[in-house]
Amino acid sequence: MEKLIDNIMPELQKYIHEEDLDLPQFYSYDYYEWYYTYGKLFKPKTLLEIGVRRGYSAISLGLGSQQIEEYFLIDNAEDGVPLAEGGANIQTAFPKAKINMLQQNSQDIKNISEFVPTFVDMVHIDGRHDFKGATNDLKLTYSICSNIIVLDDVGHHKNEQGIEKYIHGIEEAILYFLAAHKEFVINSHICNWTGNIILQRRKPL
Repeated sequence: MEKLIDNIMPELQKYIHEEDLDLPQFYSYDYYEWYYTYGKLFKPKTLLEIGVRRGYSAISLGLGSQQIEEYFLIDNAEDGVPLAEGGANIQTAFPKAKINMLQQNSQDIKNISEFVPTFVDMVHIDGRHDFKGATNDLKLTYSICSNIIVLDDVGHHKNEQGIEKYIHGIEEAILYFLAAHKEFVINSHICNWTGNIILQRRKPL
């Protein structure tokens, strides 16, 4: 898979909160550019995202897709940013899209269909960054995903001090999931700013 845009900042910058302008991922040119790429390649019309914050990944996916009609957003606001703020930012970027929000820890959700009553074309998981958290998020969402699951923070990740660390738990959760669900395969492993793994159904629903 090749990155389809070198610098998304001219399109994304208008949606960036002033508190976030110095975040390094905006200037790595190797993070949100990939979300734009996933949107453009897979062209989802519906998206479920776990871990929203101010909505920058969802907006980047939408800028690439240009056809997302409905967003389902889950976030527990543990970093102090209310989910409503992220939802409003996405709505500003895509005024015609329908925005559904659930401010809750995804680990506490028992039945995702109560919030997402239909299949979604793409799931983006950027929630709890350990084996148990990623395993639960995959278990929660795979049955309503008709095609693509994007997982963030898989691989080498630079923290705010520029020190690389390796997040093993999410990768282990993916392997555990694939062993139990042969209907999914790894489409791509993207070694970008945080590392993404793209899972795809063998036969999209």
